[in-house]
Amino acid sequence: MRPRRRRSKRSSIVCAPVELELPTAPWLALLLAAHGAGLPLYLLLAPLRHGGFAAAGCLSLCLLAAPAVARICLGKGPRAPRRLTFTPEGHFSLDLAGGYTSEVVPAGRSLLWGPWWVLVLEAPLQRHYVVLETFRVNPPRLAALGRSLRRVAAGPGGAPPALRSLIGSG
Repeated sequence: MRPRRRRSKRSSIVCAPVELELPTAPWLALLLAAHGAGLPLYLLLAPLRHGGFAAAGCLSLCLLAAPAVARICLGKGPRAPRRLTFTPEGHFSLDLAGGYTSEVVPAGRSLLWGPWWVLVLEAPLQRHYVVLETFRVNPPRLAALGRSLRRVAAGPGGAPPALRSLIGSG
């Protein structure tokens, strides 16, 4: 019988970073557009006393939100997220449109539930939002991202409770 070889920490395999191309989320954009058009139409057609004013206000809010939806869901515009690079140890880097790269940390407000994951990534000077439609992402890379996020939530400093509870339950 052979004795087991001890592995030193220096000789252990270093986990390579995983690159996750961030696909667009057209289904979520379509649902948001339908809601943005349907709610003002309903308010306009409903027998409300001030339905026209409510519909105009709702439509103006939808038009103001349209550039953010296009950037987050469809990847349009400057500094739209393009690629997320992460390591199993919990180091995250976000590549943005225009050739920018930012070191980020997942925030506790990230939601990992259902067919969409909304990641809130905080950089030193800016907050980035990344929406993933889970059925459009490579399953092994999505699983690796989930494991990495769980490690961040369970780490020594840990993430705020929202990230910890939502990741732990899924």
